[in-house]
Amino acid sequence: MTFTADTRAGLVTFIGASTVLTPLVLGLSAAAMAVGLVTGALAIALGMAGTAPEGRGVLPLSTLASYDQGLALGLVFCAVLFIIAAQAPAVALFATAALLQAVVSLSTRYSSSRRVSQNFLQ
Repeated sequence: MTFTADTRAGLVTFIGASTVLTPLVLGLSAAAMAVGLVTGALAIALGMAGTAPEGRGVLPLSTLASYDQGLALGLVFCAVLFIIAAQAPAVALFATAALLQAVVSLSTRYSSSRRVSQNFLQ
């Protein structure tokens, strides 16, 4: 299964929103909420930065590939820190987010396809 850049943007945004909201819904520790807020905000920003082929606030696909891998590694690091802190629900949350982010990163085709203009005058 291969994701397009548009699908990748939606999935990364979903992972970010889930990482922000899940600690609040589950009532996890303040540390898990803070880490979830920061990592979720970064994931949402990365998702939004890949929603258009060009323009202001949009990152090149090659850069997004590196940032997606970095986000997955960062989430693994967060899970390891919560292992050390003996907070099993937080470990499950961040390990799951890391796994999903890694799957998205490894399954995305980071190449631009020729887009057909929606405006026939261009």
